[in-house]
Amino acid sequence: MSIFKEHNISLGRKGLREVLRVIRDLIGLYHHSKYRLIQRHYDKNWPSQIQVTEGAISLTNKIAILVLFQPDELRKSTIETCTHLTSRGYAVLAVSNTQMTDDSRQRLSKVVYQICERPNYGYDAGAYRDGVWMLRQNNLKPDHLILLNDSVWFPLTPDNDSIERLEKQVGMFGGLVRKTNNKLDMKRQKETSGFIEAYFYHVNLTKDPSRELWARFWDQLKLTTGRKHLKEDRVSIFLSRAGVENTALGSRYSFLREMERLPTSEIRKVLHYAAYSNPTRSEEGAALCKEGDCGVWREKALLHIRETVARYPFYASFIYGSEKIFGLGFLKRKNSPLHHKAHKKYLKAVRAGDLPAPTDIVLSELEEICGEHRETEEPTFHHGQGTMKDIHETI
Repeated sequence: MSIFKEHNISLGRKGLREVLRVIRDLIGLYHHSKYRLIQRHYDKNWPSQIQVTEGAISLTNKIAILVLFQPDELRKSTIETCTHLTSRGYAVLAVSNTQMTDDSRQRLSKVVYQICERPNYGYDAGAYRDGVWMLRQNNLKPDHLILLNDSVWFPLTPDNDSIERLEKQVGMFGGLVRKTNNKLDMKRQKETSGFIEAYFYHVNLTKDPSRELWARFWDQLKLTTGRKHLKEDRVSIFLSRAGVENTALGSRYSFLREMERLPTSEIRKVLHYAAYSNPTRSEEGAALCKEGDCGVWREKALLHIRETVARYPFYASFIYGSEKIFGLGFLKRKNSPLHHKAHKKYLKAVRAGDLPAPTDIVLSELEEICGEHRETEEPTFHHGQGTMKDIHETI
């Protein structure tokens, strides 16, 4: 009896798994069909949904598509981003995922060549695609193209040279940061291909067959109205399968290699300005900062850094180290405890003279945001545990 009973339980569990699988497949099919119908309707009516305003800046052979979502007042730092891009030879096409106010539109038009206001369909991917399609509709074929969004402060300083360095890269496609699989990196002892983080892309369209590949990706891209179905790595994967490798100015793997080359005094500064959202990491970092230069301190500090960036973005956890090594010149505006801490540590390093001061506008916006998020507003943790926000910040 016991043998047959156990066997029946096993069959029951297997049957339940199959039923659940079928339900998941049906739900997936429903969402797939729904999103395809929505996209078919959107594309059929394109570009009638887009409101175009001509700007004051002249076109060049370099174009930047800047995606915005600022339904209220236009941020001054956005104007500054456009001014920086123009100074580097890029004419800006601003794509807004919402209707702008008359005042914002008028201010922005002075620093771009065109503004496109669209429904927030497809989020940033949809806005990037509509921007690329607008270039094609107007028969514009830039040699260099930047795609960025307003989720970052960029540049932090007016003399930042990230764009110039990206233009000198030998490949077709790159960006500020490459995100890779940490376990694969460690296993192979080299940086795996990964994908370029989507808040800043650079494309060199002078190389064959770059224009055809670039157009093909955006033409076949499936958009969605649900954020959980968005995949940041799609463009990198598509180009990689076509034989195009991505290049980046910074990555976790290269960050760790550069950490090993830093003198111990600089590693101490990296930890002094470290940002944490996990209390265990924070306590370990604070304890290391208090320790003297014993024989094993350097190894312990490097191990702590490796374990931290295995879970959290290096450019947020160790903003001082990231800027000193790579000079990426950006901060994410992300609304999370880790990035709030990173903002404060960045300001602390600036005030101490250890990092160059940002522009007055960026400084003002950072100070305002840091003033809005006090320590008491951050979530509490049990040791060794984290909240869902903490988990979502992991790499």
